[in-house]
Amino acid sequence: MSFEIKKMGKLGDQFEQQAYDWVLPDIQEYFGVTNISDLTRENLQEIEGFLNSDAWIEGYVQMVLRTIIDGFEG
Repeated sequence: MSFEIKKMGKLGDQFEQQAYDWVLPDIQEYFGVTNISDLTRENLQEIEGFLNSDAWIEGYVQMVLRTIIDGFEG
């Protein structure tokens, strides 16, 4: 039997959820929305512009923002 780390996927899920919980208030405050579903196309374009900028964005935050944008496009 060789050493292994179990449930690493659950750790990633927790990190992603924590990043979402951390990003959401900034989005709500900046765009003046209560729910993500209230974002407009222009809001999403601004978020996408931020993602495509030269700004350093932590990987989990990138994933959350991309998920939000993709949720509207899908």
